[in-house]
Amino acid sequence: NNKYVDNEFMLPGLPKGKHTVENVPAPKPAATLEVDKEEEENEDNGGLNHRGR
Repeated sequence: NNKYVDNEFMLPGLPKGKHTVENVPAPKPAATLEVDKEEEENEDNGGLNHRGR
């Protein structure tokens, strides 16, 4: 079972076998959401500023 989990949820930088199915997905979505939101806002502002100027 553990080997299956490692293969499905393998993330770079994480030690093998130390993370369970519950632990692996949790950290990533939070970081991804924050990054996506910031990037979207920056892109919108940048585009508006460039068009305005």
